[in-house]
Amino acid sequence: MEAILERCAGLDVHQETVVACVLYGELDRKPKQEIRTFSTTTKGRLALYDWLNNWECTHVAMESTGVYWKPVWNILEEQFTLILANARRIKNVPGRKTDVADAAWIAQLLRSGLITPSFVPPSEIRNMRDLTRYEVKEKVKTSLKNKVPELLEALDERMRKHHRMMLGLHLDHLSYVEKQLEKVESEIDRLLEPYLASVELLNTIPGIQKDASAVILAEIGNDMSCFGGDPQLAAWAGLSPGNNESAGKKKSSKIAKGNKSLKAVLCQAAWAAIATARLILRMINRMLKDKIPYREAGWDYLTSSTSSVEYWIKKIEAQGFTVKVESTEAS
Repeated sequence: MEAILERCAGLDVHQETVVACVLYGELDRKPKQEIRTFSTTTKGRLALYDWLNNWECTHVAMESTGVYWKPVWNILEEQFTLILANARRIKNVPGRKTDVADAAWIAQLLRSGLITPSFVPPSEIRNMRDLTRYEVKEKVKTSLKNKVPELLEALDERMRKHHRMMLGLHLDHLSYVEKQLEKVESEIDRLLEPYLASVELLNTIPGIQKDASAVILAEIGNDMSCFGGDPQLAAWAGLSPGNNESAGKKKSSKIAKGNKSLKAVLCQAAWAAIATARLILRMINRMLKDKIPYREAGWDYLTSSTSSVEYWIKKIEAQGFTVKVESTEAS
């Protein structure tokens, strides 16, 4: 393998240890090798940083195994050119001897420029990703808001002082979570400011609104040149079925796991778009069946209905608002 880097390192990252292999020397000669093992504690990762820096490494590569690589990446990214390798791809590169350690093999491939980098967004996008994923976990919407009368009736019970205290604790915790979500949403808005043009573009897609746009940008970033093209992006997201075909027989079309957060928001947007398309199709059916043109019903379409107020209250509450109805007639 022809060398292109004089000083580089390969890392084999595990849960508790990191095995590092440094290769150095002139490009037209066999490189010298140094191997050392570090712990994955903060102290160990800082020692790894100093060790690589002392060997004057310019490039460092590691496998994208689980989540163990992330703390190592965060420590090293300011000083070194980092490359995240797909574990399956580098193991399939021919020429590896069975007795070569993983760290040494990664270093050899890196030295020869044979590692295709996996996508790792810049730090500001990763920060936004942490927030959008946290928001999705905490911001759970249920149908309980439609059952307020039943809940009030269930709570109309003789309770001891202990039960009232427990309800108070739950209420305090709910208030705390709501305040935390406000902080998260505010920080997401701040991080989105440099990408408002992209947000507006994404919002033009049926089924995609601001929250979905934030998740999409947090997962794939704003620079599409990192993926090379549509097929690569689809494969990275786990939206590209496999094509395992031999002798004219299709053996498997299993979809890769890909990015779960990205797939989830895209599927939600797709369902919303399908719902809109279904509504349009119903309109088309009615128009062609009854031979009538489409027309806007107008804002007062439901005013003649006895349930119009309840209808609009439900529509407004579905958007996350609380409605308080008061009569404007003089008492």
